[in-house]
Amino acid sequence: MLGYVEKSVNLLKDITELIQKYPKIILAIIIGIIIGVLIALVAIIKFNNQLSIKSFELIQYKNQVSDLNKRLNDYVSKEVHNLELKQKKEKINLLEKKIESTVKINSSLEEKLSECKNNEIKRLKKHLEGYISKDVYNFELKQKSEKIDLLEEELSKKSVLNNSLKKELTACENKEKCIITINSNVLGDKLYIDNKLYGSTPFPFETYKNSSHLITISKEGYLTKKRNVVCTDNNEIRIYLDKECTMSIYSNVNNDEVLIDGKHSNSKTPYYFKTTTNKIHTITVEKDGYESVTKENCKCSNNIRETRFDFNLEKNTCLIRIHSDVLRGGDTVKIDGLVVGSTPYNFNTKIGKLHKIIVSNGNKEILKSIKCDNEDITLNFEFNSSDSQ
Repeated sequence: MLGYVEKSVNLLKDITELIQKYPKIILAIIIGIIIGVLIALVAIIKFNNQLSIKSFELIQYKNQVSDLNKRLNDYVSKEVHNLELKQKKEKINLLEKKIESTVKINSSLEEKLSECKNNEIKRLKKHLEGYISKDVYNFELKQKSEKIDLLEEELSKKSVLNNSLKKELTACENKEKCIITINSNVLGDKLYIDNKLYGSTPFPFETYKNSSHLITISKEGYLTKKRNVVCTDNNEIRIYLDKECTMSIYSNVNNDEVLIDGKHSNSKTPYYFKTTTNKIHTITVEKDGYESVTKENCKCSNNIRETRFDFNLEKNTCLIRIHSDVLRGGDTVKIDGLVVGSTPYNFNTKIGKLHKIIVSNGNKEILKSIKCDNEDITLNFEFNSSDSQ
């Protein structure tokens, strides 16, 4: 370490001697070094500036390329869209032309068909009336033999048709007429014959003998009546309309079921149904756990649009709940000598029926006799801590 210090001291002495001996040369060297360093710094700064300028130009170039790519994509997309739009327009124009052509063809066919029908109707009328114009006849005689044969064949067919129509017309004229006189028991009703309104009763309806017709009479507040009638010898019929009324059924329980004349209505109370004042019904209301109630000879009150019937159902079962130690549970339950489960246990029974209930925890049994009335019952069987050991 001392040797190194001595060498350093000697070096400094030598440098000092050189400076003292050649001060101008040393100063020139130092100045040259400083100038060289400054020139290098200036060159570095100039290079950095050029590099920054080039980087900026590169960024601008990239932005220009990106903008050109975007424009190119927009242009390509627009051209593709325009091409698709053009194709669709051409397709639409083609379809419109086809539709227009089809409409023209249909119109032309309809015109031809209409013209053909009109011509055929005119021919039929001429043949049915039995008149053939002399000029037309002379003209037809001058035609070619094939056309004459065709017309003669057509004339033969139309003659047969003419004879058939004449026979039907004669048969129709020879039909014996018949009158049905229709009456009802109310005023201001509406009379329909074969679903066509003719007015109100009384009404004489003229028809043909042995013909069948559907007679319908209706009036607000009355039940509509229908009847098929065959006219024989100037019939006179009377159709009685029954006054309409509503029966409303109520009960004291929810989710019950209503039976009308022994048939399920698939409805719950309150229930409404329409009937007539002279009709008698048997009404039943029932529900599980309750005694069903039946009322016979149920009839609407006179001159009252709605008649109410109230049903009071009484429970025929009750619920017995059996509990033991609330925290433990799981004690064996016997009802009338039969093991039915473990606590907590619930069961339904008939009102007034007596049961013997035994709850056992394996060490001790507790017996209770119970009979429920109209209310549900909860039984608690408590065991001491010593009973469960």
